[in-house]
Amino acid sequence: MTKAAKAPSTGLAMGVAALFAFVFAGGTAVGAGGMPLAEDLPEGTIAVVAFVRPSLGRITKAELQRALVQAAAGAGREGLPKRGGRAYRRLEKTAFGELLDAVWIRGQAAEMAIAVSPRQVSRELARLLKQSFENRAEYHRFLREAHYSRRDVRERVELQMLGVRMQERISRGVDSRAEERDAFAKFAEAYSDRWRSRTFCAPPYATERCVNGPPPS
Repeated sequence: MTKAAKAPSTGLAMGVAALFAFVFAGGTAVGAGGMPLAEDLPEGTIAVVAFVRPSLGRITKAELQRALVQAAAGAGREGLPKRGGRAYRRLEKTAFGELLDAVWIRGQAAEMAIAVSPRQVSRELARLLKQSFENRAEYHRFLREAHYSRRDVRERVELQMLGVRMQERISRGVDSRAEERDAFAKFAEAYSDRWRSRTFCAPPYATERCVNGPPPS
């Protein structure tokens, strides 16, 4: 068991898989003109997010299936639960939410002019690997068990770094813990409302995170 083999988690409405116990289109053009109709979604597409490049804003069934397998592994399951059952629906919602998080975080970071370079990601990844694994064989075993590729790991590290930089930006100039909590609460509410209004999902997948889904609880 590696130090990193923990179940994924989310946080601050911008959760990303906590791979190392972190602190936290081909497609229909979508934009200011409005959201597409369900029948306009490209083949295999389950969601589109506006105000990001089409290749980023399109989420496919294949991506969801891969995320489901990873979420099941992160939850300690050897395989997927029975399709259609309560456990499956719960896992599907988690996996779908993580896919949306990845799009929303990148979109928000771009709007805030926040970015990390490939070199910065490589440096942080090297640090985390050294901290989390005894050797490369242990890391490769983790990849197999978690059903992650090395690209998946890089992307999660990048998302974590973007999230940290956003937190730093939000708390900049804040003098007290109370003010910091207030700043984060206001940001989180505006963030969720903004990106929900830009996210359209195919009806079977429409959650409260989608503009055409049920109202947020």
